[in-house]
Amino acid sequence: IVDERVPPYTAIGKFKGTMTCTAAVVLHPRIILTASHCITARDGTIKRSNLSFRPGYQAGTDLGRFEATVWAVGSKQSFKRQSAHDASQDWAILILDGRPEGVRPFLLGHRSVETLKSREGQLLMPSYSNDVADAEVLSVDPACSVRDLVWDVLVHDCKAGFGPSGAPLLM
Repeated sequence: IVDERVPPYTAIGKFKGTMTCTAAVVLHPRIILTASHCITARDGTIKRSNLSFRPGYQAGTDLGRFEATVWAVGSKQSFKRQSAHDASQDWAILILDGRPEGVRPFLLGHRSVETLKSREGQLLMPSYSNDVADAEVLSVDPACSVRDLVWDVLVHDCKAGFGPSGAPLLM
């Protein structure tokens, strides 16, 4: 379990769309990224209202609550099965109705797969995983490794139960 009030963890929060997803990450003061299946209903429609984000969420406390509007979606997702190709399009970018105070957005990096593979056991995946305190606290797998790249999707060995959707990999 990590302190959600300390950077970089303040830029991760709980996102609620068609379900409560474990994480969305702040990429710009008012732009977040999460998994598109978090805004896809069982019938395949994209939910566009009543979406919310709570940065720095930990056991019912947070750094504010923000309404979110869908800006772009990779693709609708199937809940029956998901291939690596489908996973490569499982993203959604949303705009917040306000700017979370005290939250420093993540800087995106571009590293080669070879560089990421060479960092075996050195990547972190912070998420609200259901196998830790019923997804009510931000926890981190501190020893992840990237194994491969398939359809522009990083295949990793991070350990988490259900719930890490939208979680970042940190180096």
